[in-house]
Amino acid sequence: MSKKGKIIATSIDWMRFILVLVVQSLLGTILMIKSPPVVLSHLNDEKKVRLFECSSDSQFGAQVIYIGCVLFVCAIQSFHTRNLPSYFSETQSITYSSGISSILLICFFPLYYGNEDINLRTVATAFLILLINITLMIIMFAPKLYLIYFKPENNTKNNFRIEMIDYSKSLFVIS
Repeated sequence: MSKKGKIIATSIDWMRFILVLVVQSLLGTILMIKSPPVVLSHLNDEKKVRLFECSSDSQFGAQVIYIGCVLFVCAIQSFHTRNLPSYFSETQSITYSSGISSILLICFFPLYYGNEDINLRTVATAFLILLINITLMIIMFAPKLYLIYFKPENNTKNNFRIEMIDYSKSLFVIS
């Protein structure tokens, strides 16, 4: 690939990054201006416990939808980079983790909005965050740890060079 092609690809990546950052900033600013969060206090005399909660759920729904959109963009980007050599390609991991995280987010909506109890909503939110993080850790790092601990002979500079040479040859095959 020419230097000009690399610069264009890099500038497109930067434009996407800046676009996502601007959208997130605008979304947060608009939601804070439209309905600023108010802390509500609930006192339980029997248990002598005071529970604090945020008054609005509209911001939370918009944030979850935004995260879903970012997961969708990640899945599309990982699909476009699927032909990279395996040392650079985490496409499969990113695609699987995006899909599983999206499914978890879809399952989360009925649990959260179908329930009025603040304790169950809090548990559902914590469980969602825990599941997504564990899923990401397992999908992203388990193959790397397997390679490091159980296949150390494949984790050498020589194997890396051989794979890069094979990949380079596959780019320039004339049919």
